[in-house]
Amino acid sequence: MNILTDGLPESVEIDGKEYMIHTDFRNWIQFEILFSGGSMDEAKFMKMLELCYIDLPPSLDSALQFMFWFYAGGEKGEKKNAPESEEKRQIYSFEFDADYIYAAFFTQYKIDLQTADLHWWQFKSLFKSLDDNNKICKIMEYRAIDLSQIKDKEQKKFYRKMKALYRLPDLRSEEEKEKAMIESMSSLF
Repeated sequence: MNILTDGLPESVEIDGKEYMIHTDFRNWIQFEILFSGGSMDEAKFMKMLELCYIDLPPSLDSALQFMFWFYAGGEKGEKKNAPESEEKRQIYSFEFDADYIYAAFFTQYKIDLQTADLHWWQFKSLFKSLDDNNKICKIMEYRAIDLSQIKDKEQKKFYRKMKALYRLPDLRSEEEKEKAMIESMSSLF
């Protein structure tokens, strides 16, 4: 799929039948917020399907496959089912960084996200291409930086302060946090 030459999908074909999908970026922002917001339950899972499909396909496996395909922008190859893998630090949140993202789109593209009519794939392309001088990009840099790679003490102190200032809340359940701690501790021994 090439966003420059191919039309943006409005539906997916499952078992020979077309199923219309919600393409508005707002649906997919809500989808990502649900997906990254702690533990998954049946109600949350069903809400994610509703955010994707206008009419739910009968094959749940295929519905899931195409839901994540669409979320990932039609990318193939590496599985990109999750907004952020567990190994990778989350550097943005549509929930907690909404003001910064809104301001960046308005400043850089003159797009008012309150009134914009954008396909999810258009939104993703624009988001990926935000200039480094936007505050959200600086915040993502602070969150992503590996402090162990910084040698200068003053610079390290600055980035440590920025990481703390812009830290995203940990939405994992206590059980998930405990499991992660046990796994990280066991890897030390």
